[in-house]
Amino acid sequence: MSPAETHRQIDRLISPYIDNELTQEEAQSVEIHIADCPQCAEALREMTALREMTATAVFPAGADERLDELEQKLSVQAPRRAGWVMIGSGVAAWVVWALGAALRDLRLPTAQEAVAGIFFAGFVMLFLSVVRQRMLEYPQDRYRRVKR
Repeated sequence: MSPAETHRQIDRLISPYIDNELTQEEAQSVEIHIADCPQCAEALREMTALREMTATAVFPAGADERLDELEQKLSVQAPRRAGWVMIGSGVAAWVVWALGAALRDLRLPTAQEAVAGIFFAGFVMLFLSVVRQRMLEYPQDRYRRVKR
């Protein structure tokens, strides 16, 4: 292997070496090379210093609190709940109307009415299956308590 290829290979192994992610053979090859190569030894020192700096870095808190505050200001939850209530109410009203119309006329539906009824019944079944699935998965959802 040429010296340039060796430098590239060791350069790729420095970060895993610092994180103790290398096999014993790989770690030994890094150590042997670094003992003879000041350039790679300097790269190891810089990477170690960078790792220590990032490990001790303190990030400002408050992003979650700011998002919660913004959510409350924009009232994101209220329109969402209202939307679900409207969809549920609309479905219920349509079902009541359709049953009333069917009982009032007691006739076979036209082709247009049948297609519209089948389409709407499919929509309702799909909607209810999604709601049911969400309700079944909710207790096992590992991320339900995770905030943004």
